[in-house]
Amino acid sequence: MLHLWNQAELLPLTSKMAQHLQTPSSRPDYSSIHSPDTGKESSTTRQWPENPFTLIRTVHPTNEASDTSPDAKTIHVARLMALTHNTIFRALNAIYAQSSLVPSGGSDPQAVKDLLTFTKFTMAFLQNHHKCEELVFFPMLEAQASRPGMMSVDVEQHKAFEDSLHDLEVYVALGLESLTGKGDKARKAEWEFKPQDLRFKIDALAEPLSKHLHDEIPRLLEVGKLVGPDTLETCYTALHDEAEGTTDAFEIGPLVLGCQDRTFKIDNQEIQFPVLPFSWAPYLVQHIVARKHAGAWRFCPSTFFGEPKGTEWFSLNGTITSSNEYGENKRSSGRFALVLFIVVAALVFVGFGGKRPEFPVGHWFHGLFSLVGSK
Repeated sequence: MLHLWNQAELLPLTSKMAQHLQTPSSRPDYSSIHSPDTGKESSTTRQWPENPFTLIRTVHPTNEASDTSPDAKTIHVARLMALTHNTIFRALNAIYAQSSLVPSGGSDPQAVKDLLTFTKFTMAFLQNHHKCEELVFFPMLEAQASRPGMMSVDVEQHKAFEDSLHDLEVYVALGLESLTGKGDKARKAEWEFKPQDLRFKIDALAEPLSKHLHDEIPRLLEVGKLVGPDTLETCYTALHDEAEGTTDAFEIGPLVLGCQDRTFKIDNQEIQFPVLPFSWAPYLVQHIVARKHAGAWRFCPSTFFGEPKGTEWFSLNGTITSSNEYGENKRSSGRFALVLFIVVAALVFVGFGGKRPEFPVGHWFHGLFSLVGSK
């Protein structure tokens, strides 16, 4: 992806925006949450649980020399894939951990709706990731290696958790129908949010999904040896572009950014992920993109800048915090969103000479006019 403008170029455009971007309070200091040496939480804070999914921390055993090795590109692609899988793990772990904090019995329907919405977007991200693998990534790899069926193991692993994923999707869809007044009345009457029900369905999904997402990484390293690092990188780029072009940025953009940890190291290295079209994209997400589904993002384990929230962020005295307190409030950020949108639109227009961009940055701007005016 192209890095068109850096933050230093953006700040002089408007003093109001510059003042906001430089405000320390807009990006809290989370240095106390993680140790800079280990990337793990210190003993003085509560650890975000890796339950039921354990993050991928090792891709290549000889990581010290990997950046200069002939297969450096292959290793880098495998690391990016591992970080994509960790995004899914963090989202599901966040749902699992916070579900017990959402009141059952209908006392806080908005919290239930926000949690289910966050779960829905997580499943959409997972489903689209695997769909794009099967439609684009795997066929390209098999063609380049001249080995039809080479990726069949991965496809079979996808099928192993299809039923569990479908059960979770049905549960979430029925819950959202019940809370929004849509759908069949008889089915809605039978639905009641219980944290243990949501956890049970994630538990059913956990073992086959975790196995697949972990197993796929060493397989990519082996595939890279067959097709070559440049070809693997090309195939991965095609996968990335297909996935980005077939998702809703207002659903997946905040989800992906909110499930990162900038202190996390893989093979003892900090890898930039996700690769953004411009360095100030998190500000765009925070003040514009995230507003459409504002309440859902309080369940993200990190801020949109990759700063881990820690369990104290979402838990105050054992209850889930309000969406108005830790989620983005549409009305309060409306004016800033309008200013930011105008600046972004101008930069895009000038940067491309009035022509449409050739990469999927356009997905980030779709529908922004309607969002800016929403209440």
